[in-house]
Amino acid sequence: MRKYYFVLLIIIFGFFASSCEESEIPVVDNKITLIDLAGKIEEEILALYANEDLTITFSTLETNDYSENEFVRYIGYSIGDQVDPGIEISIEIAIPLITSFILEDLSGKTQAEISAIYADTDVTITFVLTKTNDVAPGLFVSYVGYQFGDEVDFGETITIQIAEPLVLKFTLPDLVGMTQTEIEVLFADVDLVITYREVSSSEVPAGQFIKYGGFSAGNEVSFGTNIRIDIAVLAPSAPTISGADDETIYAAVTGNPPTFDIFDGVHAYDYLGNEIPLGGFFFILKIEDSASNIIEAVDYYRVGDYTIYYQAINSLLTTTVERVIHIVIPPFDTDQTDALRLDVTYTGLSFIDDGIGEVEITSFTDADTTNFVDVVSGDKFTVRYLGIDAPEATSKYDPWGIKAANFVREILTNADKIILQAEGDRTDGNGRYLAWVWYIVDGETRLLNLEIVEQAYAWVSGATTTQYATPFEIAGAETQLTGKRIYGEIDPDYDYSTEGTPIEIGILIDTFDDYLARKVTVTGIITSKVGNSIYLEQNGRGIYIYTGYNPTNELQIGYEVTIQGLVGAVYYEGKQLSDYKYENMQLESIDNPVVITTIMGNQIGNYVGRVVNFENLTIQSIDPSDTNNAYTIIAKDDLNNTVNIRVDDYTASFAPSYLFVSGAHISVFGPVTQFYSTYQLMLPGLGNIEFKD
Repeated sequence: MRKYYFVLLIIIFGFFASSCEESEIPVVDNKITLIDLAGKIEEEILALYANEDLTITFSTLETNDYSENEFVRYIGYSIGDQVDPGIEISIEIAIPLITSFILEDLSGKTQAEISAIYADTDVTITFVLTKTNDVAPGLFVSYVGYQFGDEVDFGETITIQIAEPLVLKFTLPDLVGMTQTEIEVLFADVDLVITYREVSSSEVPAGQFIKYGGFSAGNEVSFGTNIRIDIAVLAPSAPTISGADDETIYAAVTGNPPTFDIFDGVHAYDYLGNEIPLGGFFFILKIEDSASNIIEAVDYYRVGDYTIYYQAINSLLTTTVERVIHIVIPPFDTDQTDALRLDVTYTGLSFIDDGIGEVEITSFTDADTTNFVDVVSGDKFTVRYLGIDAPEATSKYDPWGIKAANFVREILTNADKIILQAEGDRTDGNGRYLAWVWYIVDGETRLLNLEIVEQAYAWVSGATTTQYATPFEIAGAETQLTGKRIYGEIDPDYDYSTEGTPIEIGILIDTFDDYLARKVTVTGIITSKVGNSIYLEQNGRGIYIYTGYNPTNELQIGYEVTIQGLVGAVYYEGKQLSDYKYENMQLESIDNPVVITTIMGNQIGNYVGRVVNFENLTIQSIDPSDTNNAYTIIAKDDLNNTVNIRVDDYTASFAPSYLFVSGAHISVFGPVTQFYSTYQLMLPGLGNIEFKD
């Protein structure tokens, strides 16, 4: 740190007092109080103490924390101290702290000039020679590790390059792949005489370097040497054909015709780069199918490989290229469902009243039939899905039927919302509503009818004249090509046997889960018949056999029969057998007695599948169905046990509900079935009832 001192008598600077304000320095008991001088410079400090009997001296402090000449501190004293008159007070003031140096632009300077420039600076300069022809010998080339304008600290060593002339030789570079223009730029500042010669070549692209004349890349030549360079020019050659790459295309299907153009993107050019138009000198020579048969055009509807031969002619030279078009099966996906969205409002509307509305599930039947309740109206009804026909999984079982039903169950169970949309006839011939079934997941609407088709769980049926005809047409045709599921795959869980496993009815019921969707053969006596379906009993155990809508006159009460190929199923949690076929039934005997056991209402769960009798029931109420004429009679036995008597739609046609009056007494017999977690007696007909009143 550099310091300097001033010892000055205040009276010497008395002339400052005339231009400054009167001192307000306090004097207490003849002592002078040192005042705060923050922000004051030397002249201002002298003026403030001009009238005081003090000797003021100054020292300096190199610092950048204060302005130049600004008060820093009292030395040995502090602000507010009281001192005796006549003493010396030393004050420290700031001077700038300089610790760095800015490097100058030395272009064109010699070593001597550079040394002179830095002679009075606290930096060490060293010089090194560097070979170059870009700068005159003896002149500045560059700083080493720095550049002009950089700020460096005092005490640093700065190395500076000074030009030294190169040996007057030049190494010829490798010019392969370079054009004449690029070569001219490369040699622009080199002291050589370059001449160019055009040489025809079919191996080197036109305009590019071929070779040096008399020299090779890597040779050293003196400056001023004549160098010849050969540049290629085009020689006539066969035309080129581009864009004829092999293509893989999905087979076209009904509703989704081919859009591929075999000429699109394919071009022919002569050796000068001019395009040869389609026609006399650029054409398709032939097209072959997978068997090498010459055909007129690619069949985009038939899977296979097709080879197209393109030919171009120029300067009597011919080029032929082959292009293979692979027509492949479309992917197994749901792109049609993914692209389709419900575009009409449904909020606050009722499907029953308005033809569109939100619903909730009451129960599942199979892949194309589900039972719903209208969220707005509260109506319960059955819906047959529009536009599809799924494999059976109720009265009869088809391969993929159960998987299709489970797919629908999984989708709708996990949906955020379900919306039904009507179109055309509102119901079918069986009293079921017809609808497009939309579901919402993750905020998007998806048409389940269409998705079932794309998942190969249903065939397209009756969609041709609907608003969604096109996506169904495309989905059905593309999915069929995949050969998936219903279109050719073996259902790994379907029992393809004819007879099924022979088993006693009791063992079947006790191990029913092992025989779900499996075929069995059972023998027993027909103990009851409701509609076309029957109840079969063997050794005191009984089971319901659902036969569907076809008449079954060959099945009569009292017949002992053996039936092959029945399929185990669960319906409303009740165990049953389905898939009855007349040809699979063998009559063993007739006129077998039917045992009817009289029980009380609290015993009904022990007689599922068997025929029982209830004496002297009192009718409590009638519970009608929401979807058809079926109804349930709620009654009490003499021990006040509740007994439910179910009258299905078939029996209700000749046993209407008005025959049963609350408070009336009846005796009734019939088979017992399970309905979810409860049990009920099925009423086969009026002959099963005795009216007591």
